[in-house]
Amino acid sequence: MIQLDGTIRADLLDLYGRYAQAIDANDGDRWADCWLPDAEFVPGVGARTTGKPIVGHAALKDFAANRPDDYPRARILTTNHTFVAYDDHVEGTCYGLVLDVSGDKPVLGAHVVYHDEIVLDGDRWRFRARRPVADVEDRDRA
Repeated sequence: MIQLDGTIRADLLDLYGRYAQAIDANDGDRWADCWLPDAEFVPGVGARTTGKPIVGHAALKDFAANRPDDYPRARILTTNHTFVAYDDHVEGTCYGLVLDVSGDKPVLGAHVVYHDEIVLDGDRWRFRARRPVADVEDRDRA
């Protein structure tokens, strides 16, 4: 069983930070580096993307670079992280805010709850699966 000491918790939070900063920068290579090669992401926001699985590095890179989820200029903020260790992975849960920063002022686009499967891949933690579920999304924002 994985023991969640302070160092591992810090490494997991680093993964969440790397993920958010890479997707916010539309950096497909950096974002794909947060995932296992065969990982699955199921978006929870965006009229064109909600519930449609994105699998593997090539598809993940394309998603991050092109942001078909209606948030081409966004900031992802996560908080209230909890982690539960299992034999081969860690389950992570957190709240997320999606801020649209494409206009003159930030606009709250959505609030989601992330449900994650995270594994240690060599010396780095990576997502095996990420399935955010939107509590609410403002699809009519300007």
